[in-house]
Amino acid sequence: MNCLEFRRVVLEEPQQLSPALAEHKQQCKECLRYYTQLQEQEALLMEALAVPVPDDLAAKIMLQCSFDQTSDQEVTETEPTIVPLKSKSKTFRQFIGGFAVAASVMMGVVFWQAHLNSEQQQLTEMFVQHMEHEAHSLVLEEPIPVGRVGFTLNNVGIKAMAELANVTYAANCVIEDKMVAHLVVKTDKGPVTVLLMPHKQFGDEFAEEAKQWQVALNNMKQGSVAFIGPKSLNMEPIQQQVMQSVDVLQI
Repeated sequence: MNCLEFRRVVLEEPQQLSPALAEHKQQCKECLRYYTQLQEQEALLMEALAVPVPDDLAAKIMLQCSFDQTSDQEVTETEPTIVPLKSKSKTFRQFIGGFAVAASVMMGVVFWQAHLNSEQQQLTEMFVQHMEHEAHSLVLEEPIPVGRVGFTLNNVGIKAMAELANVTYAANCVIEDKMVAHLVVKTDKGPVTVLLMPHKQFGDEFAEEAKQWQVALNNMKQGSVAFIGPKSLNMEPIQQQVMQSVDVLQI
C-alpha cells in the first residue's frame, strides 16, 4: 500500500482502519501525521455537532404541541373560516432547519480545509522527493558562474533582474511534464533548493514541513516557485532575494 492509497481510504472512512492501513500508518511517519490531523478534524466536527439539549426538551415540545392543538380547536369552534396562525412549533422547525443548514456549511468548510491540507502535503512531498532525487546538488560548495544561472533561467522564460548570490547548482528539470529551473543556494545553515516553475501555477501559497525539511510555495507573476530548506533555517531572506531578482518573460 502506498501513501496516496492510504490517504484516499482513510479520508473516506476515517473511523475504519484495516490491518493493512494500520501497518502502513506505523511504518510511514508522514501518513501517521496525516492520520492524526484527520482524527483531530473529525473530533472538532463531532464537537461542533454535539449541541447540548436540555433533559426536558422532549416534554416541552409535546406540551407545546398540545397547546397548539388546543388553540387550533378553539379557533375552529369560534371562527368557521381558516385563520393562519404563527405556530411556535413552526418556529422550532425553522430553528432545526437553520441549524441543519449551518451544520452542513460547517461540515463543508471542514472537509474543504482537509482537502486543501491534503493537496498541500502532497505537493510538499513531491518537491522534497524531487530534491532528494537530485541529492548530489546539495553537497556542492563552490558558486557557479552567473552566466550559467542566467542560461538556466532563460530556458524556462525567466530573466534574472539581479545577481543571485551563492548559487552552487543550476539545471533544468521536469516537474509534472513542465520544464523548471532548479537552483541551489548555499547558506550558513544548509542549502536551499529553489524550483522556479513559470509554466505551473499550484494555487494558494503555503508553508509545510516534511521529514527534516520545510517547504514554502510562493506565486510569481506567472507560475509558482518552491523553496525547500532545513527546518532550522529562516528561508524568508532567500525567498525575498529570489522573488526580487527574477521576472517571468513569457509563458
